[in-house]
Amino acid sequence: MSAALPTMGPEVEERRFGGAFAYPGFRWFFGGLLTLSLGVWVSDVAQRWLVQEMTGSPFSVGFISFAGSLPILLFSLPGGVLADRVDRIKLIAWSRGIGAALALLLGVLTALRVVEVWHVALYAFSWGAFVALELPGRQALFPNLVSPRELMHAMAIYSGVWSGSTIVGPAVAGWFIARLGTAGCFYLTAALYALAVWFFWQVRPHVPAGAQMRSQEHPWEAFVGGLRYTRNTTVIFALLILTLLPAVFGQTATMTLLPSFTADVLRGDASVYSMLLTASGIGALLANLGLALKSSLEERGRLLAAVGLTFGAAILAFSLTRSLPLSLAVIGLIGVVNACFMTLASTLVQALVSDEMRGRVMSAYMLTWGMTSFGSLFLGFLGSTIGVPQAIAVGGLLTVLSVALVVARVPELLRIQ
Repeated sequence: MSAALPTMGPEVEERRFGGAFAYPGFRWFFGGLLTLSLGVWVSDVAQRWLVQEMTGSPFSVGFISFAGSLPILLFSLPGGVLADRVDRIKLIAWSRGIGAALALLLGVLTALRVVEVWHVALYAFSWGAFVALELPGRQALFPNLVSPRELMHAMAIYSGVWSGSTIVGPAVAGWFIARLGTAGCFYLTAALYALAVWFFWQVRPHVPAGAQMRSQEHPWEAFVGGLRYTRNTTVIFALLILTLLPAVFGQTATMTLLPSFTADVLRGDASVYSMLLTASGIGALLANLGLALKSSLEERGRLLAAVGLTFGAAILAFSLTRSLPLSLAVIGLIGVVNACFMTLASTLVQALVSDEMRGRVMSAYMLTWGMTSFGSLFLGFLGSTIGVPQAIAVGGLLTVLSVALVVARVPELLRIQ
């Protein structure tokens, strides 16, 4: 790896009052994100808890996560090519409209009491496929909504929305599960997705449509060109690997095994599971609020490495907790460091690539979500064989080791400003 270190370029625009919210397109996009993220979390909690109730198996819960993540691994690179060739806003709206129909269908199956595990797995896989085709476009859209000066602010807000939904989503899902069952959660998901589609249709980019560079290459040439660009740009490739490994080992260690940790270790129910997710979401929201207010950080490469190591150490600490108050405190810390890590990594990748390559590079970045499918299977298997706390500890240890190895292999990462 010897390619030159990319630069972010000069920030030529003065900061607008209100930051990213000064741009009307971003405000509409923000409204869509709010409703979409809430729907995603409500659906996710309902799926996992439904399968936990049906089977009581950590492996089965992990398999549902695998089914939802695998399509992102399979289809996100073609989704990146698509994002560089079509209108990104229409791509987002159409994919989420189909997602609303899928959620409605699963709600009907659940309400009729004919739902089976394979139905949930098929829903998760189908949902993941449309996300894989849409998500690179959504990620690549940010530089078209705001000026370069506000990119960090916009990305922090984006991450903060997802963090905030972690607080509200589980609470809403828990309320619906307790009163209307998991079917009610899927109906709510369909309604929220439909509302998000309406918001996205109102978005108009800050960069005029004619200025948005779209790939005119043959799709296969564009696909190969994106892979070549990503692999040959040292720091971008290293950032993708640095994001991938903690996601595979760290995020899956907590999210995939959290229902089983709740039931088997803490002896809790859906309300306890909701509390743990809420604590993680509060930590993540606080972290992203801090990043949104402090968007001109220096030595971001060093900060990214330090946060990644702390993330792994916090997961190790969580595996040792046995009481609810301590578990809530530690998973709140995990939420803080995970949000900082993902926001910093995403912002750096966005800032270092050109617009005509951004969709394809962001699709490679989104492969981290797809690779978590294998982490879910691996850690779900470990949880069923050596125990859930031990499996979480393995995930934390592998996170620490992977961050340390990538930084040692590509020290240029530490010089990113």
